[in-house]
Amino acid sequence: MPDSKTLLRSPSIIPLLVFAVIVWSRTAGCPPAAEAAAVDVAPREVARIQPGTVIADRAPKGWSHLIIKSHPRIGPTSVEKVSASTARLAGMLFTAFVADVRANNRPGYRPSYYLAGVGVGLGTKVKGHDMILSSETQEDLGAELGFLQRSVLSSAEAEVRRIHYSARSRTMALLDAPSVLLIQGKHYQVLLRYAILVDPTTGRLDTLLWVLDPRGHGANAVPLSDAQLLEANQIVDCRLHVDPDEFIWGVPTALAFAMERIPQGRREAKFPNAWKPIAAGTRLRADSAAALENQLQSWVSRQVEQR
Repeated sequence: MPDSKTLLRSPSIIPLLVFAVIVWSRTAGCPPAAEAAAVDVAPREVARIQPGTVIADRAPKGWSHLIIKSHPRIGPTSVEKVSASTARLAGMLFTAFVADVRANNRPGYRPSYYLAGVGVGLGTKVKGHDMILSSETQEDLGAELGFLQRSVLSSAEAEVRRIHYSARSRTMALLDAPSVLLIQGKHYQVLLRYAILVDPTTGRLDTLLWVLDPRGHGANAVPLSDAQLLEANQIVDCRLHVDPDEFIWGVPTALAFAMERIPQGRREAKFPNAWKPIAAGTRLRADSAAALENQLQSWVSRQVEQR
């Protein structure tokens, strides 16, 4: 697989391309102080954003932040490679990340903020609104998808179920999302790693995104890209590249569509060599994940101070 320098040249999804994220338990309380630094590195599956939720360009009701919303479309270099109907299906779904940051207001203390939940949703245009839906709810919500559209939605949902946490703490979530990326003219299966960070004193939420080799583990693992510091409420025009050789009797394989490049943020973070194996590790220890969070929080804080 090509080195990291080539990857940043290359908005997101996966055969019909969803980056997705999982929704973890949304606890109303705050962990005790002794547990504040604890990091859970067990992979987990969690629920999704409630079907019927309308998401425009800000956080929907019940969530504090819109992290990213991605609208796929066939890129201009590939538009002649597929039929008009295939292009419409490829651009049918949007995906959205949302987060719920809450304050722990204890009498006599300054508020401290924590990440109560992160969520993902798949949706499409329903009666003029971008609405989250599922295979089970789409008809009741008024989407009335046809057979091929339902198949696309079902395939996207299967990809969402592959998303998992690699680590999470009171103020961080590391999420790994399988995806397909264009690298030096070829389609490769990769992992998109989202580091969702909360400043415990201000409640500010920041998200870093970088690319991993799914096989990466141990001292030799390295990120396939530097990290992008995403904008708040980032709306992404996700351009897709098409490989015609990845269609069998007109049916796309898992590698038929690829992101032309990952979402580009407001800043770029380069990992020091000493941190690369941790940033790229697909299986993290709790102490390594905690150290990585400290490194990322420190870098983000410096970027805020420089504004």
